[in-house]
Amino acid sequence: MKKQFKFFYILVAIAATTFLGGCVKEDFDTPPTDVPSYDPSSDSLVSIAQLKTLYTGVIENDSIVDDITIKGVVVSSDEEGNFYQVLAIQDETGGIQILLEPRSLYLHYRIGQTVYVKCKGLHLSAYGSLIQLGVRNIAKLSEITSSEVSKYLYRDGLPEKIVPVTHSSASTITIGSDDNTYVRLTGVKFRNAGSKVVPSSDDSDQAIEFLDGTEIIMRTSSYTKFAKNILPEDTGTIYGVITRYNSKIQLILNHWGDLDHFSFKQPLFIETFSTGLGVFKSYNVLGAQEWTTATYDDGCALMSGYASPSRFPNEDWLISPQIDLAGRTDAVMNVYQAVKYVEGKWEFIQVMISTDYDGTSDPSVQGTWTELTIPNRPTGTTWDFINSGDISLAAFANQKVYIAFKYRSTSSIASSWEIGSVTVK
Repeated sequence: MKKQFKFFYILVAIAATTFLGGCVKEDFDTPPTDVPSYDPSSDSLVSIAQLKTLYTGVIENDSIVDDITIKGVVVSSDEEGNFYQVLAIQDETGGIQILLEPRSLYLHYRIGQTVYVKCKGLHLSAYGSLIQLGVRNIAKLSEITSSEVSKYLYRDGLPEKIVPVTHSSASTITIGSDDNTYVRLTGVKFRNAGSKVVPSSDDSDQAIEFLDGTEIIMRTSSYTKFAKNILPEDTGTIYGVITRYNSKIQLILNHWGDLDHFSFKQPLFIETFSTGLGVFKSYNVLGAQEWTTATYDDGCALMSGYASPSRFPNEDWLISPQIDLAGRTDAVMNVYQAVKYVEGKWEFIQVMISTDYDGTSDPSVQGTWTELTIPNRPTGTTWDFINSGDISLAAFANQKVYIAFKYRSTSSIASSWEIGSVTVK
C-alpha cells in the first residue's frame, strides 16, 4: 500500500514539473516588437527651417493652410520634468518645439525617435522669440489635445542614437539655426558649483563657463526631479537641448545623467535649511527675537528684530557644527542669502569664523571670532537671494572651524536676514 502511494506522489511530481516547465517557457518567450511605421511618399515634405519661415509674428496670420509635413528626430524628454508638454524635434536644418497636451511624452516619443508632423491646421507662434508649433486658442498658442495628437504626429521606426553637435565655446552657438537642437558642450564648468541646481522656488538660470571664458545659461525648471541636486565641481561635458529667450541662449538638460565626466565631489559641508535650522544652532544673546525658519528659497533660516509694529534691540548668532578643514588648503564657502532693510548698517550683518570656540558657550564672550569678507553681498534693499561667491577659508587651512552668522538690531534699525544655503567645499 505504501509503495502505491509513493508511486502516485512520483507521478504527481512529474506532472507538476512538466506543467511548471511549460509555464516558465511561456513566461520567458520574447514578445514581438511593435515597430511603428509611416509612409510619407504622398506627403509634401518641407524642412523645419522652411516651416519656420512661415512665421509672421501675428498668430491670426500664422495658420498653416498648406498640406505640408515636416520630419524630425526627437531631442527632448520630459522623463525628469525639465520639459513639460513640449516635444522638441530637429532635422538637418534646425529644430522646433511642438506643444502637446499629453504628459509622460517620453513613453511614446523617446530621444532619437523619428516623427512626421502633418502641419495643416496647426499654428506657429513664439515664446521669447523661440518658434513653436501648436493649435490656436484665441490669441495664443496652446497644446495639441490628447485626442488629436494622432491626427498630426506619426512615429516611424525605433529610436536611434543621435550624434550631437559639439561646442567648445558659446561663440559657436547660433541663435535661430541652433534653436531646439541637441548639443554636446565640452570643457565646461558651473560658475556656482557646489550650490543647488534650483536654489529657490522659481525656475533657475545657472551659468555654464567654457574654457575660453564664454558662457551660456542652463535653464532648469523648479519641478524637475534634479532641482535640488548639487552642481558638480571640476570641468566636464554636458549634453542637452539649445533653446533661447529672446537673445539669451539657454541649455535645457533632459536628464541629470547628461552631465558627464564631472567628479561629483561632495562638499565638505552643506546645509539647505529645508528641515528647520538643520545642523545649525541658534544662540540668543539679547532680545526677544531669535533665529527661526521660513519657506522662502524652498526653506531658509530667518532672523529679524522687527515685530510689528516695532523694532527691537537684538544680538543673535546662528552657529554651525565644527567643520574639519584637514588636508584642505583651498577651501571656500558659499552662502546664498537675502537681506532687506539693512540701511547701510552691514556691521549688523556679519559672517564669522572661529578656530577656538567650544561649541556651546555664549559666542559673544567665548572664542576668537574673525569676520569673513563676502565677495558678493545682497543689495540690502530687496528680497532677492544672492550667491556670495567663493569666500576664501585658506587662512584656516588644516584647522577645525565654526561658522557663525551674527545678527544685531536696534530700536531704529532691524534688518531681515534670510539664509537659503551654506556650502563649504
